[in-house]
Amino acid sequence: MVKIQAESFPNLTNFVIANNSDAEGNSVISLFDAGSDTSFPSGTATRTFDLATGNYEVRLGYFDETDGDSTIDITIGDTELPTLTLNDPPDGAGIAANAAAFVNQQISNSIFIENGDLITINGTSDGDEFTRIDFIEFNALNVPSADIFWRNSETGDNRAWIMDGTNLDQSNPIQSEPADSPWEMRGAGDFDGDEQKDIIWRNTDTGDVGFWLMEGFEFKSGASSTQVSDLNWEIRGTGDFDSDGEEDILWRNTNTGENAVWLMNGTELDQGVLITRQSNGENLLLPEDGLWEMQGAGDLDNDGDADILWRNTQNQEIYYWRMDGTEYVESVFIDSAPISGDWEIRGTMDFDDNGFDDILLRNGSDGQNGIWLMNETGLQQAVATESLTGDEWQSYV
Repeated sequence: MVKIQAESFPNLTNFVIANNSDAEGNSVISLFDAGSDTSFPSGTATRTFDLATGNYEVRLGYFDETDGDSTIDITIGDTELPTLTLNDPPDGAGIAANAAAFVNQQISNSIFIENGDLITINGTSDGDEFTRIDFIEFNALNVPSADIFWRNSETGDNRAWIMDGTNLDQSNPIQSEPADSPWEMRGAGDFDGDEQKDIIWRNTDTGDVGFWLMEGFEFKSGASSTQVSDLNWEIRGTGDFDSDGEEDILWRNTNTGENAVWLMNGTELDQGVLITRQSNGENLLLPEDGLWEMQGAGDLDNDGDADILWRNTQNQEIYYWRMDGTEYVESVFIDSAPISGDWEIRGTMDFDDNGFDDILLRNGSDGQNGIWLMNETGLQQAVATESLTGDEWQSYV
């Protein structure tokens, strides 16, 4: 659910912003200017719809007093909603625009809205009722999840992409985080079970782990999990390691070479498990000597649990650890041309819906992005996708 305060509409004609202590933002838009004692017969407020494309229930918060029957006409994109006549004030309402006169009214039970559509509110006053509007509310019915999140390390800006296969379908700014914040974006996954991809963050000062729970392009709420004060432990990926439908978190200790998985219950840690060899149960250590870099996690063999992706920084060969839960089974070579130059692996996601997670790559120097489409034999095809210029942008899936 997203409420857009009426006073935040950037384009107002005849509508003025008026103080109102009973409004959610302590302000409304109104066709009466108390400062100049001027009223307007009609007015218009417009802004662009900046949420994800999809179907929404739409509601309007307004004040319906007893001193007139003003009207409101709303158009979203090409859709004109039925005229709303303010002629049914709540019991107890009077001539004042106060809490007793407040109404939260459904104006559409389902409307398809595209990102970028224009929202137009036309109001017409009647008597001493001056169309006082508090907010417009959008409740997502089937908004697609974001697929790729982007962070700009220089500006603090963040973006989200919704993909259509390997092609970009929608791109939009999302809530920012200051560039000098100790919180670093570390990955993405559905951590609250709503089929919407969320963002995982790590505080590089305290070791705290946090989540942005998302709905498409919109931040819903924040959550936190267990603190890991030892900053040698780094988050390296997300995936469902124990096949319980919950997104888990992959960790690597850059000091000891230990590797571990947080088995999650939503945003709460259920159990932390060190990765061991299935053959003998030994703790599987891989020294942090710069030769092998852990690149992410994903189900690369379509067996229902996450595997771990590695890159050899010397010969640029790519392998993955085939996993059985949190147990290492074997190393599998991905037969591909070595990654060279400024290309780096950014994570995994099943872009073509064949059950095998694919590999997202980025070239920070020229902004190119690519996807390795995977199948049962390994790398099926390498394809290019939308570019994003600037090495300050990093992607997370």
